[in-house]
Amino acid sequence: MLNAAVKLHRTLDKRLPTGRLNDTLARLADRVPPPAIAGKRFHVYYSVQTGNRPFRIRMFLQPRGEAHRELPPLPGSRLVEEFDLKGCPIISS
Repeated sequence: MLNAAVKLHRTLDKRLPTGRLNDTLARLADRVPPPAIAGKRFHVYYSVQTGNRPFRIRMFLQPRGEAHRELPPLPGSRLVEEFDLKGCPIISS
């Protein structure tokens, strides 16, 4: 159990490479595009990790506006697999 705790502690300190994060989110958006809201599709222009413990990912979307609150949550399970983040929470904004 102590080994698992140490591994989780190290995982929580990971930095996600911005380029790889953007590529991964682009692939995921191609597979399952976000819904059209008021006839407009949202596009993720850029994503960056803004913190750890929990992992925080900031996404810059286009178009801007109030409709972003209706977007589905970040596909965290796919990011967990891609970056080997098992047991780590992910928050998007």
